[in-house]
Amino acid sequence: MYQRPRANERETDQETQAMGEDVGEVLSYAVLESFVVFVTDLGKVFAGLITWTAQEQNIPDIIEVPIQTDGSTSVEGSPATDVQGSFHSFAVFKQNGEVLISNEDNLRAHWNTKSDTRAQSDALTFKRIPALQHTGVISVAFGDYHFHALHSNGQISSYGTEPQGCGALGLGGHGDPEGRLRGIRYRGVGGDGQLLAHCYTRGRHVWFEEEKKEWIRFMTSGGHDPEEAKERLRMSTNDTNVQGEVSEWFEQQGNEWDKHPDLAAADEDGLGAYFALSITAAGWHSGALVLVNEDLADKVKQKCVVVDPSAEEDAESHNEEEPETSSGLPPHPPGAVASTIQWVNNWTRWFLGLPTSADSEAGNLPAGQGYNAPFLHDPRLLNTDFTEPTNHGASPGKGLKYVWADDSFPRLRLSNGTEMPGEIPFSQWKYGRPAWDLDVQI
Repeated sequence: MYQRPRANERETDQETQAMGEDVGEVLSYAVLESFVVFVTDLGKVFAGLITWTAQEQNIPDIIEVPIQTDGSTSVEGSPATDVQGSFHSFAVFKQNGEVLISNEDNLRAHWNTKSDTRAQSDALTFKRIPALQHTGVISVAFGDYHFHALHSNGQISSYGTEPQGCGALGLGGHGDPEGRLRGIRYRGVGGDGQLLAHCYTRGRHVWFEEEKKEWIRFMTSGGHDPEEAKERLRMSTNDTNVQGEVSEWFEQQGNEWDKHPDLAAADEDGLGAYFALSITAAGWHSGALVLVNEDLADKVKQKCVVVDPSAEEDAESHNEEEPETSSGLPPHPPGAVASTIQWVNNWTRWFLGLPTSADSEAGNLPAGQGYNAPFLHDPRLLNTDFTEPTNHGASPGKGLKYVWADDSFPRLRLSNGTEMPGEIPFSQWKYGRPAWDLDVQI
């Protein structure tokens, strides 16, 4: 490995001098499954294929990795400063604040054409994800199918796919409806959850506040008036474009709850309630080391709760007897397994905007469109458990309510000109609707 001469030292020979001029001194490197990728002080990126023998592993040869992207923006002029990666994926950091993503498949294709200089230039391209460009990314951690970026403001953004909806993205997980409002598209029951292309324009950030989970639960339940929001919920579930745009609206509304002017006194260092110091990922897992301002986090929590004047002081607390579910669905009535399956299926059909047993029984469907199965009643109409505020994120407990308990599921004017249906006024974007970059390859 080449090292620059120190102080009054001189190059030992011409070969070493040539190495310094053509390759340079290694600044950082990443060991992948089959390759080592490194960046030198010349701003260049190189890769070497690891050769395995019975006695040792070595790298007999290296090639330069050209930095070009799959987009129209040229980044050739800015030197590379760092490389980070693991397993099959890696990221190259540029001096101008850009972060480019690639993988071993691309490296191998480039390696296989190393004797053809012209072919090399077309063999490897980097993904240029908009949310990673000039946003203060200081480290990237890769799992098998997902990865995270740690930003200089202490936030973590997530990208990729979580196998079987395992929750590795940190945005909801396990196929819960909450994950859909964060921009995850699930492939059937128990299927993979993939972040939509809309989420790569500005990113989707990991939230640590439990109250935000309750807020999302409330909204996935239909907000203040589920009946009025039914068509918007259906659009957000069935149409990927609508889902992506709605998820951006929630992203904007959910960020920076701890930056309210009333909370400034509790945020003396300006780091916020949760400031991530480092991130890690492997396989289907993710982790982070987070600095927590407990005083500020507690004040954020307090700001989310108000007294509910409509609550009956002498009402029995239904929540103390029946546990909440992690998905935000109301607890199902006790009974046989068949009854549980019936309840879940009926609720799922309601969430998707499909006919339910209650619709059929009420005669609200044209002939032939009923759902002829012995399901329990539609929770929207007849399941009294659903009306309990603590079961769907409207209240933290008896006599209290969250500040969003009277809010409606958002109604947006979409980028294609479509106006979401409803009887409420159109919802406003906190930071404006982005100019979506939906051509990013992920």
